[in-house]
Amino acid sequence: MKYIGGYFELDLPRGRGSLHPDALALCTGRACMAVILQHDRPSKVRLPFYMCDALLVPMREAGIPVEFYALDARLRPVDLEAPKPGELLVAVNYFGLQSTLVSELAERHGRRLVADHTQAFFDKPAAAAHWMFCSARKFFGVPDGAYLYAPEALDIRPLPNSQSDIRHLVNRLIGRQQTGYRQVRRYEQGIDCRIRAISPLSERLLSAMDYAEARRRRRENYAVLHAQLAEYNRFDATLAPDATPFCYPLLLPHPTDRAALARHRLYVPTLWDDVLKRKTSGFAFERDFAARLLPLPVDHRYGPDDMEDALRRLRKVAKLER
Repeated sequence: MKYIGGYFELDLPRGRGSLHPDALALCTGRACMAVILQHDRPSKVRLPFYMCDALLVPMREAGIPVEFYALDARLRPVDLEAPKPGELLVAVNYFGLQSTLVSELAERHGRRLVADHTQAFFDKPAAAAHWMFCSARKFFGVPDGAYLYAPEALDIRPLPNSQSDIRHLVNRLIGRQQTGYRQVRRYEQGIDCRIRAISPLSERLLSAMDYAEARRRRRENYAVLHAQLAEYNRFDATLAPDATPFCYPLLLPHPTDRAALARHRLYVPTLWDDVLKRKTSGFAFERDFAARLLPLPVDHRYGPDDMEDALRRLRKVAKLER
């Protein structure tokens, strides 16, 4: 029963609605993967070795074996065999730059393909012939939110996610960066694979986003970085006309001191530490790539002047010649 009267809740504008109205709105990408596993009950899931451990958790909890496959220097699968009956194949749209590759794999493998678009929020499937999910939390300041596209109708009515936390978001907004960082680390450690719907807070916040402006800014910021870093970049970071980037993937010949970058207040994570720590033998390319890659921020909080400032800080630490 709806409460009537009493004190006011947080007053947020009602916007135009979701960018993904045809998808199932869940709390996390892990929840999306859990739905896929429950629906398909695969005998095995094959994934690229270069990926975050977070996506492995649903398989571990469901007791489903996984098998890694290798990538080449363009992050394309190497000698990838078609999934056998009962298996699922996961492909990652790295940095939002590989939509064409994922589409090719979808045409080839159909509903056996799971397209991980957590780094490609603005992408949508050309046709609902395969599984696909994306993450709002990787692109916007919201506590949760992921969207799942399925190859067929799903009979699922998840409960709302009532445990979302915004303290880290508020502290970052008001300038308490270090407090917010500690809070976001704790928050992320508490994320699990429970299948819950997106929280009402995230749903309202996302409905009011200016997606066109966010997309324009990401592409503009990316272009500023690429114009000055392409000559140093060992990775092909060409941006397609219809792509919206997650970050600028800069691959230098040698590892860069991320702690030194942080001291200059340029925060660049490792994508992903899990790759470096994983006990599986082989995959030397992926480990080296993870160690050297600098995913530079290009999101809608910033503009070209911020990118120029970031470049100055980067040059000081990475010793890039002008």
